[in-house]
Amino acid sequence: IPSYGEEKTRGFYLRDGGYYFGISDKMDLAVTGSIYSKGSWASDVRYRYVKRYKFNSNFNFSYSEFVKGEQGLPDYTKSKDMAIRWSHTQDPKANPNSKFSASVNYSTSSYDECNSTSLDQRNTNTKSSNISYSRSWPDSPFRFKADLRHSQNSNTNNVSLTLPVMTFNMDRQYPFRKKNSSGETKWYEDIEIQYNSKVENKITTTDSSLFSDTKWTDFENGFQHNIPLSTNF
Repeated sequence: IPSYGEEKTRGFYLRDGGYYFGISDKMDLAVTGSIYSKGSWASDVRYRYVKRYKFNSNFNFSYSEFVKGEQGLPDYTKSKDMAIRWSHTQDPKANPNSKFSASVNYSTSSYDECNSTSLDQRNTNTKSSNISYSRSWPDSPFRFKADLRHSQNSNTNNVSLTLPVMTFNMDRQYPFRKKNSSGETKWYEDIEIQYNSKVENKITTTDSSLFSDTKWTDFENGFQHNIPLSTNF
């Protein structure tokens, strides 16, 4: 059931009316919308999925069109705004060798200004997000991790994206040691080797051009290897 009222800028409104779907005891969905007498409108989708002893996930997508002034007059403006909020946490006991987590908080620079429902939301100038996946293999020295990162500043409208940064590492190994060696260790058996690699792809731009003018060639990227070899005498 929507609430009703009046705003100075957008006029009379019906706000947050819609439907709730209790799909199962593991997931539900809510779709709501708002409409204003001076042409503005907004929609919101909330999805929740919980699997016991596995993970907990909440996804929220909002889209709005904010209209200010009368069409044809000099002060007329119309902005299209969006916000994405997603949190995903994995139970530590679900998979000890693999972990996935997400904390996403993205919105266009004018979304919070036009659609905030609290002072904290309106005064938040910086936002950040991180989606992470890590993997290790039992009885193996290899480890892998990948992150997608985002940060933005509402005052400057700057957005920084890292899509992705990936690391692949090998723990210290002694390639010349025998598994069941006995007696005094030979000098060459103390030779140790490691391996570390990193792939990174990033860009800094403005939120207004992020989904319209940004091309893949605008990203800065690189691949780095590090193979330290050492021993003690």
